[in-house]
Amino acid sequence: MEATAFVACFSKRVMKPVDIGAGDVLKEVVVEKTGKKLNISEKAYRRMIDPEVFISVRILLGGPAPDEVKMQLEDAKARL
Repeated sequence: MEATAFVACFSKRVMKPVDIGAGDVLKEVVVEKTGKKLNISEKAYRRMIDPEVFISVRILLGGPAPDEVKMQLEDAKARL
């Protein structure tokens, strides 16, 4: 499912992904769009949309995680 479809469903319901009950809306949207049930807790949903968590788990080369950025800076300084 595309993120734009998910956001559009929130717009139709006049709510934002951070609003209380948004995890339930996600579950409804997944069923509407795919016919499959999504088993996700509210806690897992909140973690999924948390910007800090989103950044911290992107640890691949060139990613935005703080430790990765630090290594990139150190590498760039060493090459100067």
